[in-house]
Amino acid sequence: MERKFLSGRSANGEDVAVLRRTLFDYRDQLHFPPDPGAEDNRELENADIGQIPVRAQSAPVRFALKAPQKITHWSKLKDCAGTLEYFCKVVTGLGERLGPVLFQLPPTFKKDADVLSSFLREFPSMRAAFEFRHDSWFDDEIFDLLKSRNISLCIADTDDLATPKKITADYGYLRLRRADYQKSDVENWAKFVREQKSNWKDAFVYFKHEESGMGPKLAKQMLELLAA
Repeated sequence: MERKFLSGRSANGEDVAVLRRTLFDYRDQLHFPPDPGAEDNRELENADIGQIPVRAQSAPVRFALKAPQKITHWSKLKDCAGTLEYFCKVVTGLGERLGPVLFQLPPTFKKDADVLSSFLREFPSMRAAFEFRHDSWFDDEIFDLLKSRNISLCIADTDDLATPKKITADYGYLRLRRADYQKSDVENWAKFVREQKSNWKDAFVYFKHEESGMGPKLAKQMLELLAA
């Protein structure tokens, strides 16, 4: 179970980005929250729904969750209406504390527009992002389906695949998964996020969980660039 934090406010107090990194793996390196002015903007991702300590939090917390593999991997979005309904019923109990739900599809799952369209018809009105890990999904038919429901295309940057930078919702969801980012890479991603100011109300940005502990440093770099 990964728990991640965010902090992202511009100099005028506007939320400009959401950045999370695994917290408890670096508890000797980090202070939570990283920005004293962002206590109302902390988030956890991939939490076990049955163990979310909502009432124990001293400040408002939003939870960005990953949909269960029973939906994304085992069922591949088909014949899972009951599971989806139960999952959404539970997570919507978080109310305003609920962030976007990530549907991360397996890399062997190729494009099936009919399946995605049917799934989206069953999906309630809530924030979500789809991470497609097979490049057959990257075409206008799929982008238009996501746009029709204001659901974000997860823009993933990995060693194996780079998602097109297509805007399909009024919020962004980025997963920056490479371990070799240089300062110039972070500057380019920060520039991209900043350029979406007219398109996105929020930007959810994730850096990779890795043993070197670079994620928090990269997140800090991006926050500083966005706040400049």
